[in-house]
Amino acid sequence: MLKRIVCLVIALLFAFSVAACGGGGDKNSKKTSGKSSDGKSDERVSSGGVSVVVEEKNVLETDLAKSDFGGKSFVFYYWYEYGDIVDRKVNLFNKEHNANVKVKVIAGDPRDVISKAIASGTPYDIIANHAQFFPNSIFADLYEPLEGYIDELDYYNADKPGNGGISKALNNDFTWKNKLYACGSAKSVYQFVMYYNKKMFQENGLEDPMELWKKGEWTWEKYMSMAIASTDVANNIGFLQTPSLYEWLSMSGLAAVVRTGDQFKENFGSQEIITATQQYANLLFGNSQISMPVTYHTFQNGKAFTLISNTDAFIYYADLAKKSSAFGRNANNLGAVPIPTGLTKNGMYPAYAAQGYSAAKGASEPSLPAAFALFESRVIDSDLGSVMQLDADVRNYIESEFAKNGFVGFTSLYTSEGLNPRPYLDELGMKIQQGEDPTSTIANARSTITRMINDTLSSAK
Repeated sequence: MLKRIVCLVIALLFAFSVAACGGGGDKNSKKTSGKSSDGKSDERVSSGGVSVVVEEKNVLETDLAKSDFGGKSFVFYYWYEYGDIVDRKVNLFNKEHNANVKVKVIAGDPRDVISKAIASGTPYDIIANHAQFFPNSIFADLYEPLEGYIDELDYYNADKPGNGGISKALNNDFTWKNKLYACGSAKSVYQFVMYYNKKMFQENGLEDPMELWKKGEWTWEKYMSMAIASTDVANNIGFLQTPSLYEWLSMSGLAAVVRTGDQFKENFGSQEIITATQQYANLLFGNSQISMPVTYHTFQNGKAFTLISNTDAFIYYADLAKKSSAFGRNANNLGAVPIPTGLTKNGMYPAYAAQGYSAAKGASEPSLPAAFALFESRVIDSDLGSVMQLDADVRNYIESEFAKNGFVGFTSLYTSEGLNPRPYLDELGMKIQQGEDPTSTIANARSTITRMINDTLSSAK
């Protein structure tokens, strides 16, 4: 029964992780002038609710940045329903790169869908890819390698953040034997944020997290001082809805598996993991308890002040807020701010999972996914439109922080039965919530993590 509940919760969380953010705005495109972050002139090309800003001419001069696809038609395969911001980005990409990309959503296991398209002689030109399919789908020979199309200047450079750029750290999940099979940027992934109930904060006389963040005072120390004072164990009210163990380890910049090149090693024996898991238990039990164990939907029901989740869950929670008396049935009572500073390891900013773009084996223009990834890295939200969305300043900030120092937990391994680290970690978290010792829970899981590595690599070519 526990496993079924865990699977249901994970399925819901995964639905958040793959539903792209939407937004308002028309389809018209125009060019305007503006200023870059350092005061230089730049050129902005906008389409509805998005715009792209390019600040440095040396990046424009790379082959990838000035790609011209000759008006050819291409198919962009999505395996899940996306938000309309994707259409706006694609429309703008088509105008800037003389392409005719059309997005197509197809149901079914992506590996089967891609394989059938290749076999039929119609391979997809761009694929919206996800780390959960790697490295297995690489072993199945489904993708064209991309590394040859990317110049060093196309990668993110912290000295020139206004240029955007492809993420080397993110691409690590998509490599095998020095070949790159998908690429992305800070704009390709969904980072974690802290959601909060403004109504509960106001009614309890607490400072608003958004105002604290704007003042540079949104720290984990400040958060914990409010959390310990506000948690009401007797009435089952926690300050933080219990995160999954995967989410908590992501906050700590830790993964169950460490990868070095093509070598994988289970990480449950590390002192960092042991310490972080004990800290997870401390959220639930003891003098510093701020979360309620084995509870569901506490945030939407007014039983938790805050929640850690990914950025694209905003519309989902805004819709719940409109229906919940705990939020005064008002979506404006939903707030969202970056993760408090001091919680994440070495200032790393966490995202839910690695995501990027691939070209199917035999695609006519294998450089297309890399060109789109680079283009997307420079896209900026300029108009939230009529649909309530995450604050643009918050989104731009966390994407910038991730670009500088991002972290994604490794989720790409499977046992022969299909179990992979993310749901397995969440199941372990449930055991800890039920009172099992965190250290022994982790220790007992090491052999399963090792089996995920061995079973996955046994299919490598």
